[in-house]
Amino acid sequence: MYLPDLITRFKAGEEALVGYGRTPEGDPEVEFFKSMKGPFSTVLAIELSEVLVHGYDIAKASGLDWNIPGDEAALALSGTFPL
Repeated sequence: MYLPDLITRFKAGEEALVGYGRTPEGDPEVEFFKSMKGPFSTVLAIELSEVLVHGYDIAKASGLDWNIPGDEAALALSGTFPL
């Protein structure tokens, strides 16, 4: 798979997730992982964490800079506190 294909797939996934993230009312409890339940916002925080950390991994392996802004890191981490 070529980088442009990965970029296209990532952007499509991002748009789908953001769109879906706007659908629930409030912050309903959902089941994620195996029988773990928590607020929907925690699922989104976990996904944000994945993007930040693995984006860093990919950038580092590619010799590119990748900065994780403190406010984004704080948002991702604080969203996982219900776990």
